[in-house]
Amino acid sequence: MEEEQKRQEAERLLNHGDEEPVATKKVPRNDPCPCGSGKKYKNCCGKSGPKKGAFAS
Repeated sequence: MEEEQKRQEAERLLNHGDEEPVATKKVPRNDPCPCGSGKKYKNCCGKSGPKKGAFAS
């Protein structure tokens, strides 16, 4: 019985570990970029690609 409890405890620890779910929040465009560049997010990692359609120049 004791061995079964130890096995279950070890299995529970293996499956759950110390990992916590990572909460990802959307970065506001005018906040500093989380990559650490010092630029605003909109001018760094949040920069969109080339414009398409009616807004293309």
